[in-house]
Amino acid sequence: MRIRVDPTVLRQSSKNVSGVGTNLSQVGQSALGKASGAPSYDGQFGPRLQAIGYEALARAQGLSGRVNDLAGQLQRKAQAFEAADLASISAIILIPRMPIPIWKPPWRLPFLLPWRPFPWLPKWRLHPFPLWPPFARIPPKPVPTPKPGPPPTPNKPGLSPNPGSANPRIEQDAFKPQPPWSNYYVSGGRFPKYEDGTLHTGIDIKPTPYDPNQKYLVHPIGPGKIVREATEYEKDGKGQFVLDENGNKKISGYGHYVVIEHELSDGKKIYSRYAHLASPSDLTEGQEVGTETELGNMGSSGRSTGAHLHLEIYNPEAYTGYNDKNPDALFNPQNPSSPTYLEKMKQDFCDPEPFLNGKTDIRFKINKP
Repeated sequence: MRIRVDPTVLRQSSKNVSGVGTNLSQVGQSALGKASGAPSYDGQFGPRLQAIGYEALARAQGLSGRVNDLAGQLQRKAQAFEAADLASISAIILIPRMPIPIWKPPWRLPFLLPWRPFPWLPKWRLHPFPLWPPFARIPPKPVPTPKPGPPPTPNKPGLSPNPGSANPRIEQDAFKPQPPWSNYYVSGGRFPKYEDGTLHTGIDIKPTPYDPNQKYLVHPIGPGKIVREATEYEKDGKGQFVLDENGNKKISGYGHYVVIEHELSDGKKIYSRYAHLASPSDLTEGQEVGTETELGNMGSSGRSTGAHLHLEIYNPEAYTGYNDKNPDALFNPQNPSSPTYLEKMKQDFCDPEPFLNGKTDIRFKINKP
């Protein structure tokens, strides 16, 4: 069975699809414009809404680019079918060789040249290109592939796709790391050591301004998937849970915490941990999250001297027992050439602060809809 394809229909379809791509880009710009004008409550609502607007813009422009690629494919298909039609007509049309000679010398008259009795008749041959109307057609001009929509408008000073990011930049397939709040300060230990010199795998931060009577929601630094939602309890030397005066298991260490797996734009993965939350998170393992997702309230559960967020970033295969260790002690005392705890920790963990102040080149891959 043969299917007839009309190139004109393909070109019209390409034009319609290209219009869809333009509309998608305009929808993203409109969403960002409306989110940017939202008021701010408690220093979080407005910036978080702006973050959603920027993510919507990035996704809309990614889809617009894919739609425009489809429009270009339709244009190229139309050109290919037109060229095939042109070649088919050329192959079956017999074109006479012109012009026909009018005068012949007498020695070439038919009765003198019996092997060519009718030299005045035109010769017929296959012509490589149809020049005889109505078959003559001018080849269509190549149509350029539609270009993707315009890139996002750079942000004005003071605005960001999410609170606190410096010099923000949104890409079609990547998202820049963001801090949990619009503004923050380091309230305790930094990376890689506490003030007493022992190891510290992350940083301790608080929002600024900070009001102890107010609740502060914690948000992820980037899109990803929940891989751990748990509470750490204290155990004795025999591995048994330690109970408090009320007979409940005593919370220690990270307290209530959440771990998120992030896929980077280069395909690699990293983990981020959010510890000392006020209560267990309502999220479940395997759940997809974005920068607008609420992980829980900042708290002081576990081993903590006050309300703050302990944030750490590490590799999937990292050893996680570095806190409070002597940085100069050998990681494997049985091996004299073993790295120290500090050297080994820097292989497994990285400083979270560049992720929060915009000084890292790492980009998270955006979750596709």
